Amino acid sequence: MTIQDPIIVQEQHIYHHYDDDKPRISVEIEKNTKGYNHKIAISGAKSVDEVLALIADAQAKLLILLNPPVEVPAVEISEPEKKTKKSDKKEGD
Repeated sequence: MTIQDPIIVQEQHIYHHYDDDKPRISVEIEKNTKGYNHKIAISGAKSVDEVLALIADAQAKLLILLNPPVEVPAVEISEPEKKTKKSDKKEGD
């Protein structure tokens, strides 16, 4: 190659085409000291109604997943003990 030879530059571009026209859902979950926070992002939906339905569905599933029902153990309830007055007690017995 000599100094007078032209330099050929080639460029390549990659385009990703998706035939899938379904909306994309992104969920971020953050654990903190009080429980969980979550953020739902939706793109590619055809209408606001579709977005709201997808958010409601994702929210319901996340609440079930992140807040499972807690079983409360059975506790026996007994009557409180009667308190005796100090005057009823005899001193020296």
